[in-house]
Amino acid sequence: MATTGASRDGSEEARVPKSDVLPMLALSTPSIQPIVTALRSQLETDWKAI
Repeated sequence: MATTGASRDGSEEARVPKSDVLPMLALSTPSIQPIVTALRSQLETDWKAI
């Protein structure tokens, strides 16, 4: 059952857009919020460039 749960969680993570994952990470670990914010702005810049 643990294996099924892990694979299910993995597939769910894969379906979640990065823009939704980063804010959740920032909320769960406030200490890395500046890093997440920087990564987020970099990702947004990359998407605009594409």
